[in-house]
Amino acid sequence: MLEVHSSFTHLMTPPTLLDHPLISDAQLLEHQKNVAIARQQILSAFYTTMVIGGLSTMVWAVQITRGVPDSGWNILDVILMFGLGYGIGRNNPLCAKLMFGYFLLSKLLQIFSGRFPPTAAPIAGIIFFYLWKGIVGTSAYARLMETERDLRERQSLELIQNRSSVPTSKPKPAAPTQPLTISPELLSLCGGDRAQAQWLVSQLKIKHPDRSPGWYDRQAIAQLNSKNYVETDNDRLDND
Repeated sequence: MLEVHSSFTHLMTPPTLLDHPLISDAQLLEHQKNVAIARQQILSAFYTTMVIGGLSTMVWAVQITRGVPDSGWNILDVILMFGLGYGIGRNNPLCAKLMFGYFLLSKLLQIFSGRFPPTAAPIAGIIFFYLWKGIVGTSAYARLMETERDLRERQSLELIQNRSSVPTSKPKPAAPTQPLTISPELLSLCGGDRAQAQWLVSQLKIKHPDRSPGWYDRQAIAQLNSKNYVETDNDRLDND
């Protein structure tokens, strides 16, 4: 289901950070963990909004089949729910805030009009919780992507300066590259986001070249489980 969501929303793929002497493995890992947490919060809010939109659609369809007059507000409510849910899936903080505010307003109107049963309070509380996580997740994701953009600009400038000062030499033929291995366990630790998992494996491949594809996958899983994990150079190179 996570794969379907990723293909449906065309979520932003994180850029590949170039190797930088000021960026350590621990910092890259911390950044990756923060991105995974934000993405999981966004997914929770996305699914919550889709469920609310689905329920609203069912209510609207039942009213139509029973011949209840429709003022047009129900279909507008459905369109608004799915539209804001799509925006949340695209990591849009504004859509997350609008969805939270819209749901809050609808509940207040139901309370003041006497149409809100007390037994629905726990369910409404759970929905508010996940919608709030959507606000937190989209805001955090925007900050993390801004940090990556700033770092890429700094790295690009440094690369240009370094290349201008280093004499050119005949390029060596590129060695055949091995495909990156993304295991189901690593995909699960990255919140089901294959782009995020490939991003982390690619960073390890940049910092530790000439290793087997399985090594990068095992190292990424170990780092996500423990920040202090360091695999020795004598570990198995092939354990696929």
